[in-house]
Amino acid sequence: MTAEIIKTEISHYIATVTIDRPPVNAMNTIEFMDLRDGYRFEQNMTHDLTGSEDAKEAARAFVEKRKPVFRGR
Repeated sequence: MTAEIIKTEISHYIATVTIDRPPVNAMNTIEFMDLRDGYRFEQNMTHDLTGSEDAKEAARAFVEKRKPVFRGR
């Protein structure tokens, strides 16, 4: 597997984390922003979310080829 494929797979796991409200709020927030500001806002949100315990669990579960056990943190 290439690093890019692994990155994509981890991103899919992170998307399933029980933190569904921040992405919805982000979409509502960037709806009326220009492209540059919206992109920067989204990147900051992504950075914040990938630091969560659930995101780290998703990455570990992927590497260990098991289902993640999310705790909502």
